[in-house]
Amino acid sequence: MNELFNREAAAKAYDVVMSMDDDTAEVFVKCVTHGLLIDDLNANRRSVNGLVTRIHKSILEDLDRVVSKTALDERVVAEVISKAIDWDETGVKRDKGGRFSTVESRVRTDKTKRKMPKTRERATGIPSAKGLAKETRSYSRRDKLSLSRRE
Repeated sequence: MNELFNREAAAKAYDVVMSMDDDTAEVFVKCVTHGLLIDDLNANRRSVNGLVTRIHKSILEDLDRVVSKTALDERVVAEVISKAIDWDETGVKRDKGGRFSTVESRVRTDKTKRKMPKTRERATGIPSAKGLAKETRSYSRRDKLSLSRRE
């Protein structure tokens, strides 16, 4: 067994946690382990920073290698862009300065459509506007009454 492992302390900690209910034990264990982890990181900060720096350098070297292998020549990029720009401008609206401008669009309603008959509205369960207004007023009155009773 590991000489740094303290069997007595572990048994006492186990007994303490087992005597708690589940929710309390979960919070207690999280707090204790978080505190121990922070203490360990603070005690070994130099080692941790060294490892992080080494990993960071390795990632940067890998990134340099990948970017240098996939980097394109500027002429190739310019050719690809010029091919993509070959498009028809007849449907594009521009302002006086030559910049793109927005095209205004409006919602137009068809005046020839008729409203749904009241009997059909009721049959499909659509409430009337008057009924909705009446229900809204009654709800707001009930809310005001319940608030005044609480106070």
